[in-house]
Amino acid sequence: MKTARVVAFGPLFFLLACGGSSSPPPAPNAASAVTADIPLTDSGPAASVAPSSVVDAGAATPTANADNPACGGSDVDLAAVLANKQCRPERDAPPTPASATTDVKVTLTPSATTVKPGGHIDLDLVVSNVGNAAIPLYFSGDLTLSVSVTDPKGKAIAPPAGNAPKDADPSCMHKDCRHAESHLLLAPGGKAHAKLGWDAVNVAWPSKGPTTCCTTHVDPVAKGSLAAGTYKLKISLPYESNQGNPADAEISVKVGK
Repeated sequence: MKTARVVAFGPLFFLLACGGSSSPPPAPNAASAVTADIPLTDSGPAASVAPSSVVDAGAATPTANADNPACGGSDVDLAAVLANKQCRPERDAPPTPASATTDVKVTLTPSATTVKPGGHIDLDLVVSNVGNAAIPLYFSGDLTLSVSVTDPKGKAIAPPAGNAPKDADPSCMHKDCRHAESHLLLAPGGKAHAKLGWDAVNVAWPSKGPTTCCTTHVDPVAKGSLAAGTYKLKISLPYESNQGNPADAEISVKVGK
């Protein structure tokens, strides 16, 4: 039985915009499944910033049936799984095995390795199970898929420094919110995939927070084009735990004319 509930923060933009008390979240349950496409709800990014796959926690609701066939398989839409509340894990779920650190591979492939300042590239994210047994993976917190960026000098420039703004609506402090949760059962030889985007721009947090309650993600806004140079883009999946996870994927992209 899973008992640890530690939310990892890496390249993802976190904001827990809710108040009041919340009940402990249920632990995960694995499910075998086939692929299904689920519409993804996305509030949309600020202008000139590549969109992220966004999942908000929402108000506290009973855990849905995690045996939904959309929650795993051999060819999986990862963003759809993260958006599907029926993929919330249950209490009797087996933990992610130690073999996940070697059997699960995460890759990030850009549509181009060179981009003009202010330009855009697409990113293909693939999570592969190269082992011979199904592997359950559990996710929690801000379920946004987006990259962190460091400049040619190694300085982190995305997500922006500091904290994202909180809810603009004071009444959100009285809402009973919960962390978003999801799980995926990746079949042997299976792959989970998602498409992301990246714009070669500087970013900063917006001046105002979200106007909807229980929103855990805030998109940064563009603040001018990046200077020429080689930038490193890295993605860390929003795993439930910050230990025993597959290695992150990192690539280099040259910004220039």
